[in-house]
Amino acid sequence: MRIVQSIWTANQSDLLNNSFGWLAPEYHLMGWALSCLQLKQFYPKVVLYADSPASKMLIDNLELPYDEVICNLDTLNHYDIRLWALSKIKTYSLQESPFLHVDGDVFVWKKFDDNLLKSPLIAQNKDEISSFTEYVQKLEANFSYFPNEIIEDRMLHHNVQTYNAGIYGGSDIAFFKEYTAKAFDFIDKNKLHFKNTDITEFNVIFEQYLFYCMSKSKKKEVSVLFSKTHKTGEYKGFGDFDKIPFEKQFIHLLSDYKKSEAKCNQMAQRLRLDYPEYYYKIISLFRKNKIPMLKEYCFFETEEHSFLNKHIELKNSFVNKKIETFNPKFSLKDKVEIKTLIDNFQLNNLSNSQWKDLILFVEEINLILEKEYSNISMDYLYARDIHLPSFHSILFENKNEIYNKKIAVANSYKFIRSQFNWCSFFEKNAKLDLNLNDPPSSTESENISVMIPECDALGFSINAIDELELTILQIIGTGITLNELFKELKSYFDDEDLKDSSVEFEQLILKKINKGLLNKSIQVIL
Repeated sequence: MRIVQSIWTANQSDLLNNSFGWLAPEYHLMGWALSCLQLKQFYPKVVLYADSPASKMLIDNLELPYDEVICNLDTLNHYDIRLWALSKIKTYSLQESPFLHVDGDVFVWKKFDDNLLKSPLIAQNKDEISSFTEYVQKLEANFSYFPNEIIEDRMLHHNVQTYNAGIYGGSDIAFFKEYTAKAFDFIDKNKLHFKNTDITEFNVIFEQYLFYCMSKSKKKEVSVLFSKTHKTGEYKGFGDFDKIPFEKQFIHLLSDYKKSEAKCNQMAQRLRLDYPEYYYKIISLFRKNKIPMLKEYCFFETEEHSFLNKHIELKNSFVNKKIETFNPKFSLKDKVEIKTLIDNFQLNNLSNSQWKDLILFVEEINLILEKEYSNISMDYLYARDIHLPSFHSILFENKNEIYNKKIAVANSYKFIRSQFNWCSFFEKNAKLDLNLNDPPSSTESENISVMIPECDALGFSINAIDELELTILQIIGTGITLNELFKELKSYFDDEDLKDSSVEFEQLILKKINKGLLNKSIQVIL
């Protein structure tokens, strides 16, 4: 089986300033690196189809270990830049033997099933997205040409179904030759109409909907990685980096996942843990070109060529408990200013109680920064972050041993209580335009936030927690086994309720612990 990937930049040479659908450019490059490197764990030959700028970046600069690079996608540069799926269509068309195309935002932690790879046609899963049906109706009003297979499907008047192209391939090369030829016809015969049409979603139609319609028309069975048909908003779990590799072995950061700061950070953390050499290559590229990144870590007081050595040193020191938690030589972070969080329009729409509560909230943050976080070692925080992705695996990978695993609260976590939940302003990163229409609402009970020191420019993260999460943190203290934690927590619940739902009780607690690992309020004792 030939594993292939493709990337077309539409001759946009500056990949350090273009995010290509991701939250930020650095995540785009980190995504490609992790995707390639994980595929190489399981397949001896991975081939990249690229255009010149992409080849220069991924191969010449990052030195990703592709076995073959075919730099022929510059031939697509006369097409509209918004037709991002065109490179995949072109790549499918060039295959002469069984293949599997894997998107650059797909990450695997095990080999694909051999029976799946033997199939004539392969896709990730079937989709039924309501907006696709509405969009096709708009195309029908504007386009002059549709392939016959789509016309036949539309005559049935049902919702548009597609095959998700996170992975596409198979051994039926004749089908792919005909399918890709029709896809190009679909594009070429309607290009005069593009100026009157939003063609962003057209990619899904000429790639995925056409594939579905043709396979259906020709009565071709499509083997899928996941049997479930996904509908609008039902892609839960496809970005769960915290569950790899013990529960999830396939991640696809499709759609809004690529814009999620949390998911992008988890992906970057995984790359840093497993492939630090490539992580620091990407960081160095941005630094050498003086291009700021979305999340600027403090990193280290060392030269860029020593990043990897410093990484190894800090990683080992954290495990061996030979790293200082506190180091006063680091300067105090800038104070948080309300005006950096909320624009004037939002400020003017706050009630008196909201305004007063926000002032107190921000004052508490700044007090913690000054009194508690100003002397915390950035090296310690960075070493902690290196290990974050491994905490989930250590704790959850062996269900038989989980009860004996020991967890503790993180150093220097702090609680902030407030009338309103202001965490959303920070969770999305204070530098970003939050575009919030309404201020955070109040609940009947007091809002609780947990504040954690960070080694980035902001200097902290803050997340909302509930009373149960607060109780868990208070019980854990400096160290406790999960078995001890479960026993202690049972005293907070009704005995009859526990008798009827003991499994649900444990699942709830484990979910809260997992959340604590993600927001860094809980650590696994190594």
